[in-house]
Amino acid sequence: MFGGDKVYVMSACKQHGCGSEQIAVMYDPNKKIMCGVLLVANPETRAEKLTWMNLGGGNETIDGRTILYAALTGSLENHPDAFDYR
Repeated sequence: MFGGDKVYVMSACKQHGCGSEQIAVMYDPNKKIMCGVLLVANPETRAEKLTWMNLGGGNETIDGRTILYAALTGSLENHPDAFDYR
């Protein structure tokens, strides 16, 4: 749940390169809004570059970023109840 609405969160990674490129998207079917994050990591320095997509800058941005990054790290899958933002 996010903002009182049921949302879907999906993640994927580059084939044979999960450690270097990943994406997570969150879709609200009631509002027909999708946002996401693209993570590109440098395997040598372990630095991550995050590109946030379609986050409007309102209060939803902080929780939205938290949910999307948690999808990339596996935290969302392992602890789904910790990310219920009603």
